[in-house]
Amino acid sequence: MRGSRCPVTSIPRPAPDRLATLIVHTGFDGTQEELRAIAPAANARGVHCVTFEGPGQGAVIREQRLPFRPDWEAVVTPVVDHALTLPGVDPARIALLGLSFGGYLAPRAAAFEHRLAACIANGSILDYMAPNLPPGMTRQTAAAWIRDGPQAADKLIRDLMNTSTDTRWAVQNGIFTFASSSPAAWFLAALDYTLTGVALGGCVHGQSRSVARVHG
Repeated sequence: MRGSRCPVTSIPRPAPDRLATLIVHTGFDGTQEELRAIAPAANARGVHCVTFEGPGQGAVIREQRLPFRPDWEAVVTPVVDHALTLPGVDPARIALLGLSFGGYLAPRAAAFEHRLAACIANGSILDYMAPNLPPGMTRQTAAAWIRDGPQAADKLIRDLMNTSTDTRWAVQNGIFTFASSSPAAWFLAALDYTLTGVALGGCVHGQSRSVARVHG
């Protein structure tokens, strides 16, 4: 993140005392504008709200060409730093909410950013590419297959794109937001987005934490 800019919007709730703060980000194709309704809802409940876009999202990918990165704590930590400079923020009550693909990103960040008191994953993602693995393949065998034969993997993915509008959009957006050179290169990069061994249940990377998982 050094030298890059992360668009952040702070929506405080005027109050005489320090309040809890909710940090919010979207996922695979979201922007800050989609989060406008969350801030007044948080304020009405006595909570400050901070929204932001990170690499792979909104203006960051379009203007700075910074793609998604699996170590999302490197993105969230500067946002927490910023939140702690705002008036009325209780440093012991900062929560992170990730929406959609943010259901992977937020728990990943919470596993390493220990100033977060709580994390909400809506919806929760343990292994981003697990539902898309070819039948009979594990993450390891799929990665080896792509590395050994990227042309064959590209052909398979492009054939799927030709039969499904949803698949075509997902792969095209993945290539763009991950800054990948091909469908196979994107699939290989996306395999790195897993919380296995990182964040499980209420314990994240060896730290006891409040983790809420929301299933749609």
